[in-house]
Amino acid sequence: MAKKKGKSKKKKKGGLPAKYAKMGFKDGWAAYKKTKGYKKKSKVTKTTRKTKSKTTKRRKRRPSVRVATGLNAMAQKGARKLRAKKDIMASNYKGAKGRMKSNYGRLPFGPRTKRAYNAGINAAKYTAPNATKWERNWKAGVRR
Repeated sequence: MAKKKGKSKKKKKGGLPAKYAKMGFKDGWAAYKKTKGYKKKSKVTKTTRKTKSKTTKRRKRRPSVRVATGLNAMAQKGARKLRAKKDIMASNYKGAKGRMKSNYGRLPFGPRTKRAYNAGINAAKYTAPNATKWERNWKAGVRR
């Protein structure tokens, strides 16, 4: 009994799929793109693309929220907010002193180190950030 041959794999010629290679385009895609059929097909798709974009409706834009219009306005707004929070930040720092001491007390340092840390925390004063300096540095950072 003779052996049956399996399906033979069709080889691509010139980088083309087999159906185009059979048509005689052995030179590759460049030869295929020069044919009338390809040019006709590409013209049809281009025109339908143009008409589709014209017929689709555009979504209406939502009214935008008023925002600072320029870099200077944004920087001034940030500095104004920083000045307004100045007192709140100071009170938050005072409230956090007890937490700082208790958390440091849990660490594996000796009693002298912990005592020195606690003394430093007690003596520490909160210094509010300078809003004018913040504004200048923020602008410089954004412009980079």
